[in-house]
Amino acid sequence: MKAALGGLRTVLPSGSQCDEYPFATTYEGAAEYDYDPDARKFNFSVRPIAKADNGAGGSLLLSFYAKNRLIDGLEDGFGVKIVS
Repeated sequence: MKAALGGLRTVLPSGSQCDEYPFATTYEGAAEYDYDPDARKFNFSVRPIAKADNGAGGSLLLSFYAKNRLIDGLEDGFGVKIVS
């Protein structure tokens, strides 16, 4: 993600990390442009979140990938529905 931000400098609040959406582990994350040069560059959102929340969210996402046997490849896609 740092490379995708092109050296943008910001000061994060103490105890936080930068996180992105779409997820960095997907082809639609900040690295999308690396896979698809026709994609819009910087087509993602970034914001600071609590370091513990970032770690927990990453663990849940990896668990989702494992439980659903997702593999690396454009043919094994999934959707995200955001509810509140």
